[in-house]
Amino acid sequence: MGAIANNLSSELSLTSTQLASLSSAFYFTYIVLQIPAGLLVDKFGVRKVFPFAVIAALIGSIIFSLSPSYELLLIARILMGVCGAFGFICAITLAVQWFSVKRFALLAGLTNFFGYLGGSLSGLPMTLLVKAEGTQIVYLGFAIISIIILALWWLIIEDNRLPQNKSYQQIGFGGMLKSICRIDVIANGLFCATTMGATFALCDLWGKEFLESLGYSIFYAALAGNSLIFIGIALTAPIWGWLASYINTAKLLAVGAMLGFIASCLYLYVSLPVIVLCILALCIGASQSSHILSFSYVHNYADKKVISAIFAFVNLCGIIGGALVQLIIGIMFDYGISNELIMAIIPILFFIALMMTFVMRRS
Repeated sequence: MGAIANNLSSELSLTSTQLASLSSAFYFTYIVLQIPAGLLVDKFGVRKVFPFAVIAALIGSIIFSLSPSYELLLIARILMGVCGAFGFICAITLAVQWFSVKRFALLAGLTNFFGYLGGSLSGLPMTLLVKAEGTQIVYLGFAIISIIILALWWLIIEDNRLPQNKSYQQIGFGGMLKSICRIDVIANGLFCATTMGATFALCDLWGKEFLESLGYSIFYAALAGNSLIFIGIALTAPIWGWLASYINTAKLLAVGAMLGFIASCLYLYVSLPVIVLCILALCIGASQSSHILSFSYVHNYADKKVISAIFAFVNLCGIIGGALVQLIIGIMFDYGISNELIMAIIPILFFIALMMTFVMRRS
């Protein structure tokens, strides 16, 4: 959204709140559909469910390319959220089906890597592409990519039907709720909510605009405010997964939160050379990618009979954080609050994430 925010504002006269709601529509849809997506994948398998998610992205991209009104743009973002909710569940399900438990953290990191590798293209590359070709051509290109993914689905994806653990179905709602309400599980959820909320507020929407307000050129604002944060997330996610084989996940999560707090304070409040700003953007991305270890943590310590429900809870917390923080910042901008005060939200969220790690097991 950050790469096309200026275009949409000028073409459709959108307010900051409307821009934020377009960005948040994706995440709110993701939130609502996360658990239903898991139930459908469990019932019908990845091969049957996945194409509907890609078709939603295809239709959403076509609608967005037309961009005739705010209302239709909102529908398009909702359809993209449908794809996102099912896409994550399908990826995790395939990882569980086809690979050993010992490789889970690394595979989760690799899943993050490929997801955010695409996200990294939404910064500077997409800004330059939109400037050269326009929003319509770019989103029609996304529609073509969706068709290619559908073809790959038909050729490659198969469900590996392993024996199902029937004990999961014997656990009632009360038992699942009790397992989710453990303090360390809640702390993991809050860690995801704060780190993802802080980072997505920068790389998905407001980072580029904030850096431009500080006097950086549109090129460097897009590079450090969008692309490099996404690149930092993508590149370091497998590294966190690899480190989890040797170091306790709670300790690694603390390192990630501390990195985000220090890097965001310098990034937002210290006048720095562009090269240092770019390095800090990578560090902020690295901090956010550490949240993937929250799934590894609950995989190690939570009740395996309700592990899917706990995964869904932790993931939902992260997406809720991403949606709410962006929307809150948009509203604060519309009320005329100073940029410096608004952006204090970012390091505060990383500090809260750090506090959450002290209630997790370190043995």
